[in-house]
Amino acid sequence: MRHKCVSRLVVFFLASTYLSHSARGQAVSPNGFVMPNCTAWCDWRASWSGWNLQIAPSYPRDAYRWYDLVGNAWHSSQPVNGSICVFSPSSGIGSLGHVAFVEETYGPYFLVSQANWASGSLWFDFNNNRAWPIYLCWFEMDLAHPGYVINLQTGLRYPIRGFLVPF
Repeated sequence: MRHKCVSRLVVFFLASTYLSHSARGQAVSPNGFVMPNCTAWCDWRASWSGWNLQIAPSYPRDAYRWYDLVGNAWHSSQPVNGSICVFSPSSGIGSLGHVAFVEETYGPYFLVSQANWASGSLWFDFNNNRAWPIYLCWFEMDLAHPGYVINLQTGLRYPIRGFLVPF
């Protein structure tokens, strides 16, 4: 447990250091995504964990397209610590989909950190709740409906394309 607390503090320090030194509030991730988008957060978060995402330069690079655009990842139907959950477009998510970084897994349950979707508990905020809030949220794999996850806070079901797992 101590290791998880220390790793969260390290992530917080790295995030606050990189993002607080950005020009004019526009933090640009290693692959050119701009905060406070979910894509920028996942790109930063993966980089801080040692996974430098290789994202195809094709456009558009919407969140749901990451399943096809990230070149240095395995596709999985199950969450793995340090993977990225790729949500499909839906009425509850929007037409561009969503990506979230998997922080922890416990059987069918997994905890993600995410930006630009105010679901879950506020983890930390880089700009006093004006620009870059990052949320922690628990999900459960919907075993009765493969390809779906359940938000444990709201009970709502969301479609996913799957998980990107680093090589």
